[in-house]
Amino acid sequence: GVKSPFFIEDYLGHAFVHPYAISTVVCSIFIFLKRLNSFRDCIFELSTAGGDSDTVGAIGGALAGAYFGLKNIPNDLIKLVKNYKKIFKISGELYKIFKLRY
Repeated sequence: GVKSPFFIEDYLGHAFVHPYAISTVVCSIFIFLKRLNSFRDCIFELSTAGGDSDTVGAIGGALAGAYFGLKNIPNDLIKLVKNYKKIFKISGELYKIFKLRY
Protein backbone atom coordinates (compact mmCIF):
# COMPACT_ATOMS: atom_id res chain seq x y z
CA GLY A 1 0.00 0.00 0.00
CA VAL A 2 0.83 3.66 -0.05
CA LYS A 3 2.33 5.03 3.16
CA SER A 4 1.17 8.47 4.16
CA PRO A 5 3.65 11.33 4.43
CA PHE A 6 4.57 12.04 8.04
CA PHE A 7 2.27 15.06 8.33
CA ILE A 8 -0.67 13.99 6.18
CA GLU A 9 -2.86 13.09 9.16
CA ASP A 10 -2.60 16.72 10.26
CA TYR A 11 -4.52 17.71 7.12
CA LEU A 12 -6.78 14.91 5.92
CA GLY A 13 -9.97 14.07 7.74
CA HIS A 14 -9.91 17.27 9.75
CA ALA A 15 -11.71 19.36 7.11
CA PHE A 16 -8.66 21.43 6.32
CA VAL A 17 -5.83 21.30 3.82
CA HIS A 18 -3.47 24.26 4.10
CA PRO A 19 -3.28 26.39 0.96
CA TYR A 20 0.51 26.06 0.86
CA ALA A 21 1.95 24.52 -2.29
CA ILE A 22 3.83 21.66 -0.64
CA SER A 23 1.00 20.41 1.57
CA THR A 24 -1.55 20.83 -1.23
CA VAL A 25 0.53 18.86 -3.74
CA VAL A 26 1.42 16.16 -1.21
CA CYS A 27 -2.22 15.72 -0.15
CA SER A 28 -3.34 15.59 -3.80
CA ILE A 29 -0.82 12.91 -4.71
CA PHE A 30 -1.49 10.93 -1.54
CA ILE A 31 -5.26 10.82 -2.11
CA PHE A 32 -4.77 9.95 -5.79
CA LEU A 33 -2.45 7.04 -4.91
CA LYS A 34 -4.87 5.84 -2.21
CA ARG A 35 -7.77 5.66 -4.66
CA LEU A 36 -6.28 3.98 -7.74
CA ASN A 37 -9.17 1.49 -7.76
CA SER A 38 -11.94 3.98 -8.60
CA PHE A 39 -12.05 7.32 -10.43
CA ARG A 40 -15.31 8.21 -8.65
CA ASP A 41 -13.90 7.46 -5.17
CA CYS A 42 -10.73 9.36 -6.00
CA ILE A 43 -12.60 12.47 -7.13
CA PHE A 44 -14.96 12.29 -4.15
CA GLU A 45 -12.14 12.14 -1.61
CA LEU A 46 -10.15 14.84 -3.40
CA SER A 47 -13.11 17.21 -3.46
CA THR A 48 -14.04 16.63 0.17
CA ALA A 49 -10.54 16.92 1.65
CA GLY A 50 -11.47 20.27 3.16
CA GLY A 51 -9.60 23.54 3.15
CA ASP A 52 -8.03 24.15 -0.24
CA SER A 53 -10.08 21.33 -1.76
CA ASP A 54 -10.56 23.05 -5.12
CA THR A 55 -6.80 23.03 -5.70
CA VAL A 56 -6.44 19.51 -4.29
CA GLY A 57 -9.27 18.42 -6.60
CA ALA A 58 -7.69 20.11 -9.63
CA ILE A 59 -4.25 18.55 -9.08
CA GLY A 60 -5.49 15.11 -8.07
CA GLY A 61 -8.25 15.19 -10.69
CA ALA A 62 -5.69 15.84 -13.42
CA LEU A 63 -3.64 12.87 -12.19
CA ALA A 64 -6.74 10.67 -11.99
CA GLY A 65 -7.89 11.69 -15.46
CA ALA A 66 -4.51 10.87 -16.94
CA TYR A 67 -4.31 7.58 -15.05
CA PHE A 68 -7.84 6.28 -15.68
CA GLY A 69 -8.31 7.78 -19.15
CA LEU A 70 -11.48 9.24 -20.61
CA LYS A 71 -13.08 5.84 -21.23
CA ASN A 72 -13.02 5.09 -17.49
CA ILE A 73 -14.54 8.36 -16.31
CA PRO A 74 -18.25 7.79 -15.57
CA ASN A 75 -20.57 9.61 -18.00
CA ASP A 76 -22.72 10.95 -15.18
CA LEU A 77 -19.68 12.77 -13.80
CA ILE A 78 -18.71 14.13 -17.22
CA LYS A 79 -22.21 15.53 -17.69
CA LEU A 80 -21.89 17.48 -14.43
CA VAL A 81 -19.11 19.61 -15.97
CA LYS A 82 -20.45 22.89 -17.30
CA ASN A 83 -20.01 23.15 -21.09
CA TYR A 84 -18.53 19.65 -21.31
CA LYS A 85 -19.51 19.31 -24.99
CA LYS A 86 -17.69 22.52 -25.86
CA ILE A 87 -14.66 21.39 -23.83
CA PHE A 88 -14.56 18.09 -25.76
CA LYS A 89 -14.80 19.94 -29.07
CA ILE A 90 -11.99 22.36 -28.22
CA SER A 91 -9.77 19.61 -26.81
CA GLY A 92 -10.25 17.61 -30.01
CA GLU A 93 -9.24 20.63 -32.07
CA LEU A 94 -6.16 21.20 -29.89
CA TYR A 95 -5.19 17.55 -30.28
CA LYS A 96 -5.43 17.85 -34.09
CA ILE A 97 -3.13 20.89 -34.01
CA PHE A 98 -0.69 19.00 -31.80
CA LYS A 99 -0.67 16.01 -34.18
CA LEU A 100 0.04 18.30 -37.16
CA ARG A 101 3.08 19.77 -35.41
CA TYR A 102 4.47 16.61 -33.84
